[in-house]
Amino acid sequence: MDNAALADLSGVLEKRFGRKLNLQVTLQPELIGGVRVVVGDEVLDTSIKARLEQMKVALTA
Repeated sequence: MDNAALADLSGVLEKRFGRKLNLQVTLQPELIGGVRVVVGDEVLDTSIKARLEQMKVALTA
């Protein structure tokens, strides 16, 4: 992600969580794509890996 995309993401996340955030970016190739955000004990996972897992659960249910 470039700096402009990080700034946009930071603004959206600060609105969502209602507080000032200090972003730390870590690349995790196993996520395939997307972002996984951890704020305290809350996790917002919009990665492709998470979506594939959701589809797998829905198809095998």
